[in-house]
Amino acid sequence: MLSSLLFVPIGAVLGLLIGNVKPDFTAIFGVVMLVGIVVTNAIVLIDRLDRTKRR
Repeated sequence: MLSSLLFVPIGAVLGLLIGNVKPDFTAIFGVVMLVGIVVTNAIVLIDRLDRTKRR
């Protein structure tokens, strides 16, 4: 889960640079949402691996 969080700032900064967007409130809000999605996805994947291990 922690390793997936390392890619969020890299992708966010690259996306802002490629899109030529200034880091305003909307961009920072998007990064916060991206962090939430990545964390939720990592939790779901860990839970799924744990459930398949129990079977």
